[in-house]
Amino acid sequence: FQNNIFIEQFGDCKGRRCYENIFKLDKPCQGCLINKTLQTNSVQQRETNFLDGKYYDMSFSPFKEHQGTDKVIILIKDITEKRKFQAEAMRASHLAALGELAAGVAHEINNPITGIISLAEIVSDQLNETGKDIELPNRIIKEGERIGKIVKSLLSFARDRKEEHSLIHINYILNETLALTEKQISKDGIHFSVDISPDIPKIKARSQEIQQVFLNIISNARYALNKRFPGPHSDKIFKIIGETIDVKGKMHVRIIFYDRGIGIPENILEKVSAPFFSTKPQGEGTGLGLSISHGIIRSHGGKLWFESQEKKYTKVMIDLPVSNGWALKGEI
Repeated sequence: FQNNIFIEQFGDCKGRRCYENIFKLDKPCQGCLINKTLQTNSVQQRETNFLDGKYYDMSFSPFKEHQGTDKVIILIKDITEKRKFQAEAMRASHLAALGELAAGVAHEINNPITGIISLAEIVSDQLNETGKDIELPNRIIKEGERIGKIVKSLLSFARDRKEEHSLIHINYILNETLALTEKQISKDGIHFSVDISPDIPKIKARSQEIQQVFLNIISNARYALNKRFPGPHSDKIFKIIGETIDVKGKMHVRIIFYDRGIGIPENILEKVSAPFFSTKPQGEGTGLGLSISHGIIRSHGGKLWFESQEKKYTKVMIDLPVSNGWALKGEI
């Protein structure tokens, strides 16, 4: 016997082995819990994920039919959302701890770097008065200011994310993100470019959340490119493009993240945003980044989706609505 919900989910299994229909195996599961239930006459339980990437809580309970036959009733509960909420709560806790650490480190760096810049400016002024070369102290000032910008971005990323939506230019969010990642992109030997018009319309957003999405996508692009091209290569390309589009009569800003990395196989393209699903080896990915990014973009009234060909390229596209159409175009 099977109920209608089971039939909708797994098809008509009556008269067939459960390992064939449910688990898509050609032999019984190792440590079959039906056998164990019958042998021990006790309830058995297991959490598992089937081929659709969802998580299920399965319980196996023994019972004796009126004819005296020993049988097992299996109850299957979809706990994907529960696991997702648990994982997001854990991630939020980790992010909060990371935010506190980042804020502390940023403040510790900020004080000495301010002193270094001030001393370098004094040296530059003194050398300038005597007509000597000021290139070295000016380089110290320039690099010190770059560190200061990174510290500022760290502090921004570490702020409490309970901020309200505010009008902001997508270029500002991207610049804050690149302050944290651009050096790594360059170090990886990636040919990187950004093509976003400075007068693209503003959006109404929680900037730290959008920055989190950008950081995740850029990190994935770097990973894909480094997997395909471990060293320098002319085709090791990563582009970020911004444009304004019309979606059902409403103006949107579209951001395209394009890389020529390992790509995504067609058979898993629809799964990459599922909670806990990751194409990275165990220990290198949690399978949460894109699912959380999807949630963030959806909460902003936008859309995130993918286009990819394995071993060729991946496009991650984000559409975010423009507030009040073109009226908000202009300065940050």
